[in-house]
Amino acid sequence: MAQPSNIRLTIENANTRRVDVSVTYTLECQGDELNEDFIETIELWGDDKGFNGKDDKLLTLSSSTINTGNSRSVSRSVERSVIRDMLNEDKTGTDEVYALVKIEPRFAQARRQSEIVRVKIRKKD
Repeated sequence: MAQPSNIRLTIENANTRRVDVSVTYTLECQGDELNEDFIETIELWGDDKGFNGKDDKLLTLSSSTINTGNSRSVSRSVERSVIRDMLNEDKTGTDEVYALVKIEPRFAQARRQSEIVRVKIRKKD
């Protein structure tokens, strides 16, 4: 299964109304996944493990179809400008934000054969 690695989140201009967000990562593919389409979803989450124990989904930064081409290692980069308040997940203090990258096969297929049934089929006269 293709896996994202080396995920890096950058947030710039945090003191302005619009914030520049960049997520870069490397998609590592197996040999049988070359030239395959995948659904890439990149979400931003607020880390709240110290408060109520569950993280807050802040927004979906990107959702698109990507193709691996002939490479086992694909560099990806997504950049967006978002409204600063969308990243304000804590009422006070410093906000802790992370990027979650999801990769799913676009055309997932499953195939399985039934057991063999032995039967004599006779031609009807």
